[in-house]
Amino acid sequence: MAALCSEDVHAGSLRPIVLAMLVATGACISTPAEGDRSPTPSPAAAAVTLGVVPPLLAPDGRLRVVTTPTNWLQGEDSATGAVLWTLAGGVPAASGSARWRVLFSADGTSLYAQSLSDERGLTYLGTRRIEPRTGVELANDLKFEVYWYENVVLWTALRADGKLQMAVQRPVDAGGGYWLRTLDPRTLKTLDDGRQPGPPPIPGR
Repeated sequence: MAALCSEDVHAGSLRPIVLAMLVATGACISTPAEGDRSPTPSPAAAAVTLGVVPPLLAPDGRLRVVTTPTNWLQGEDSATGAVLWTLAGGVPAASGSARWRVLFSADGTSLYAQSLSDERGLTYLGTRRIEPRTGVELANDLKFEVYWYENVVLWTALRADGKLQMAVQRPVDAGGGYWLRTLDPRTLKTLDDGRQPGPPPIPGR
């Protein structure tokens, strides 16, 4: 299993193994406890929050989320710099252009970590809900949607009501077009997926 977390995937037919590798990556990081009893993230009284490239401070200022030289995501104690957890990226074949987009729930109880890349056919590597202080994965949106890993996520935001929303451009082979996808902030299950006439505008802009 370690080889899946460290070795490069060479050019070839990647599609048949992409989802298997995404699942295998989970073996390299903390896994959710049985029966997730974490609180549902509170919408609080906050404006729309957009996902950003790290570094990012938690709302209480105690945790800083950064990327490592190997492009893994890392949680650090902002006062001491002590590493609290490290989260592996997605498929190694996308590591050359891989990047993260992160955002905290308004109450700071959840961190949403989204793995993206510019590699052809591997532009979206999933979104995970993380327990900020431990790095334990509480939920993810990994699924078997046709051409799921070829989605281009234009932006991700937490709405004022606490729900997670993504603007998605679907690949031509999957029908193309722009979609506004709303997810449950706790489970990351899709609540609504509506086709749009063009790229959905970034909230607040």
